[in-house]
Amino acid sequence: MTVRPTGVGVRYLFVGATCALLHNAIVIGFDRIGVHYAVSSLISFVVVVTVGYLMHTAITFRAPRSLSSFARYAVALAANYPLIVGLLFLMVTVLGMPVLIAAPAGTVILFVWNFIASRWAIVRHGGRGAAGGTALVGRTDGEPSGERVAEVLAARVALYRHRRPVYQTVLLQSLRGLWNPADQRLLDVGGGTGLIAQAIHDLFPIKRIASVDVEDRFLPGLSIETATFDGTRLPFPDASFDCVLLSNVLHHVPESSRVALLLECSRAGGGGRIYIKDHLATGALDRFRLALLDYVGNKPFHGMVRGTYLGSDQWADLARATGYEVQSTVSGAYRTGILARLFPNRLEITMRWVKLA
Repeated sequence: MTVRPTGVGVRYLFVGATCALLHNAIVIGFDRIGVHYAVSSLISFVVVVTVGYLMHTAITFRAPRSLSSFARYAVALAANYPLIVGLLFLMVTVLGMPVLIAAPAGTVILFVWNFIASRWAIVRHGGRGAAGGTALVGRTDGEPSGERVAEVLAARVALYRHRRPVYQTVLLQSLRGLWNPADQRLLDVGGGTGLIAQAIHDLFPIKRIASVDVEDRFLPGLSIETATFDGTRLPFPDASFDCVLLSNVLHHVPESSRVALLLECSRAGGGGRIYIKDHLATGALDRFRLALLDYVGNKPFHGMVRGTYLGSDQWADLARATGYEVQSTVSGAYRTGILARLFPNRLEITMRWVKLA
């Protein structure tokens, strides 16, 4: 899907409304189970500041992320806590208003302050353009450089003329590190806009690549093959490709349909290698983190936000159920600083599956 820029005010309203709804859901939800508003407001602050920073940098101001800008943003918005507690004290304790009414009213009062504080923290000090972006992982021979990835993506999506594609760079570098030179014909399943497939076409030593999805959201002017399918049967004869890629796809596929989809990928890919970029969850906290990342990353662009996230044993079982084994697994520095602490890079994995003998 092509990214169409809108005014900062409109983008801020979208992000602000999302954060406001999240805040009210937390405060009202905890009130229903008897938690005091002072405690629920503190919990809301931690969650909403993290979500707000991720969304404002990605959507509202389209600015690079850094530990320093996150710290400024957190400090600037820290005033929200005493303000909202004070407002709730006045409205709930003094005036006797129910929390169901007081929480939204307090949110409206803080809305203008949040815009001023966010802009100051992220734009004024966060820098503009690619020069101030998050550091990229070190590259090795054969890996596409961050500059080259940015150039390729910016040619298709205007957003990346102003924001470094750190996540996409690490994804492509990880995939390139696992790539087998014999794989010259690639089928990208669940390719979305086709941007990653186009980048692979431009950056990898490959002769043919086709990208398919259940919806036609492909960017205009791609030089790769694109097609839609019904989510069950791929529109290609047996062994049309050497390998298959599923990038951030399988956790969105219903569990009951995963084996069938992978068997269909194997058919079209001639039993060749399957490359998978997805997530690794070790428990409930990881699943919460990943659900939050999916929401922030996909909701603004109408992508899928529901997912079920697998652990290492589940990935191995899924591979065996489709006649494969996990041959290699790598991660990378998708995030740095405080974001890497909140959302550890171990959550992001790229795998190479090979057919069992």
